[in-house]
Amino acid sequence: SALRQTFKAGGARNVDENLSDIKAQIAANQKGATLIEAAEHYYGGDVLYAYMTHIQAVSAAAVRQKIRALAASPQPSRLHARDRMDDGNEIDLRLTLDPESGSAVFDFTHSADQSPSNQNAPFSVTYSAVIYALRSLIDEPLPLNGGFLAPVTILLREGSLLHPDK
Repeated sequence: SALRQTFKAGGARNVDENLSDIKAQIAANQKGATLIEAAEHYYGGDVLYAYMTHIQAVSAAAVRQKIRALAASPQPSRLHARDRMDDGNEIDLRLTLDPESGSAVFDFTHSADQSPSNQNAPFSVTYSAVIYALRSLIDEPLPLNGGFLAPVTILLREGSLLHPDK
């Protein structure tokens, strides 16, 4: 198939595994869409929307509460971390926590320029990593959702490893 040829041309290590992963992701998305349609049919669109909005608000409040707690701890409200990829390119995170608003700024703008190798991550991957990290800090049984990012600003530089332009 054309997708298989694209993977091979791009130097993918395990084409069959990559294709299986993509098929699983498509199936999961289709199942999710089917379940949401069924919930809308059963409860009605207004009720479904209200509950989804509520889940996002509860998630945002949980993140704000955690950020306030972290900012109030003895550690500084400004944190800095660097890590190198296998190819030597650096990911640089400068995290600023605001104890009053319960918000945070994840600043990745000092990360390396995009790489000609396959080590780049589209900004959606960076957002996913941030939301996952925030979710792992919350002790409540909340599903991953956009509410986790409501109190957060993510700064990325176009043309960087975490926001490549190609």
